[in-house]
Amino acid sequence: MNTIDKSVESRVEEGAIHHFCKTFFPIRGGVEVVVAKICELLYGRFESKIVSTSGCSKSERDLKISEYKHANVRLVPSFGDFLSLPMAPGVLIEAFFSLRRAKHIVIHYPFPLLDLAVFLFWPFARSSITVYWHSNIVAQKISRYLVFPLTYVMLWQARNIVVATPPMLEHSWLLRKFRSKVTVIPYGLWCAERDSDVSEVCRGYIIAIGRHVEYKGFDVLLHALAATNIGLVIVGNGPLLEKHKRLAAELGISHRVEFLTDVSDSQKMTALNESMGMVLPSVYPSEAFALVQLEAMELRKPIINTALESGVPWVARDGLEAITVPPADVAALANAINTLVGDAKLRDELGRGGRLRVEQEFSEVLFRDRLIRLILN
Repeated sequence: MNTIDKSVESRVEEGAIHHFCKTFFPIRGGVEVVVAKICELLYGRFESKIVSTSGCSKSERDLKISEYKHANVRLVPSFGDFLSLPMAPGVLIEAFFSLRRAKHIVIHYPFPLLDLAVFLFWPFARSSITVYWHSNIVAQKISRYLVFPLTYVMLWQARNIVVATPPMLEHSWLLRKFRSKVTVIPYGLWCAERDSDVSEVCRGYIIAIGRHVEYKGFDVLLHALAATNIGLVIVGNGPLLEKHKRLAAELGISHRVEFLTDVSDSQKMTALNESMGMVLPSVYPSEAFALVQLEAMELRKPIINTALESGVPWVARDGLEAITVPPADVAALANAINTLVGDAKLRDELGRGGRLRVEQEFSEVLFRDRLIRLILN
């Protein structure tokens, strides 16, 4: 496994970097935020292009593209999904020409159309291929096995494979077969120099942030909350929102749960800043990193997370920055919430530990320098 120094030479090589990701606009999940941040950090040093899929109209696509200044964005029309895969044949055309013309291709995995593109077009490729492995395919078991041969060829052809945490490598038998190509580059999306932004006010609630989908474990959190007396704010939207509202009513805790859906980043950070701590109750390793942990750690907020076979408990470590409990364990989660709420000294220790870890391992400067060194090598 390659190692990355924390310094970087000032020189840069000219050449275009083309990023391929499954979605970009208007989705603002973890992968999309990381891709946008990479292009922002490399802006002025490298010419960046982002190729992604979109189900919106051409006018909506053009409006979204005009809002982004750090890369040339190409949103390819998608005609729906099959087994959670976008039906966007135009991506294959874009990939063919990028593989021929760009100096660097970055494939943000999972994006099976690019597995297929590399399989079809690698004999014609002139680009250096990097696979940025953001997450394993966990839920879509059928598509995972169908795509496996293509993924293997893509990894075989790649010059570099990037993961955000060491556990991502260790928990993927497929990545372990290509261990010599793998470099660990932790995400670093925020500058840790904002002491004035840290609130001394706690409003008497804990907070959870994320989409209302199954792997987030919000149903487990609501059941655990019923065994506490604390308030909860859940920030996010998603297909299971109404189901979770009904569950809160059935458990008799609706008066203690606030669901915030359409909020700005600023409003989200304010709610996080005034909380007693953040709970990340995810139940599947689809939660590979959880960028919201960095947001909480930067604001010195203690975290309760789960012992997933992913990078989540590596980012915020048990007893140092977080309390880590088994996934889907209602009793353990309730006990952790009661412990955190009832111990101000523990909250302070975990919060200070989180801020220090962000500064030492997840800063924006380190992220940028590690990326540039990978490109130059």
